[in-house]
Amino acid sequence: MKAISISLSATLRTLVLALLTISLMTACSKSKDEKKGGGFEGVYEGKWGEEFDEPAYHYKLRFKSGGTLERLDESDVVIASGQWSRNGIDVEGYYIFLDDGSKFSFAGLYTDFDGAILGNWGFDNSKANGGTFEIKKK
Repeated sequence: MKAISISLSATLRTLVLALLTISLMTACSKSKDEKKGGGFEGVYEGKWGEEFDEPAYHYKLRFKSGGTLERLDESDVVIASGQWSRNGIDVEGYYIFLDDGSKFSFAGLYTDFDGAILGNWGFDNSKANGGTFEIKKK
């Protein structure tokens, strides 16, 4: 009986040690997004479209730390600024054009395995009455 107890105790100890090792390894590993360049923040580029049209127009956003957002033209000149927030895979924000003060809002879903955001944009505070967009981290 004592041999069974010692064997069971050693097996249980080995199992606990293995589970502890696995949990430490996964807690310390970096996500693909972190390996790519430091997290979610950065420049995302793609296309936007009106209403139900396929996105076809150039779209570039710079998500900065602290929730600051910049919309860039094709030459990387800032043409609008605003704010963004992220909660898990949900990303939303707004920006206001520097030249005429027009405001646009957006909401999308972020996929960290390919660094993409797919979503809807709208006029003023609406996030859905303008069209769709698809952008990917550069």
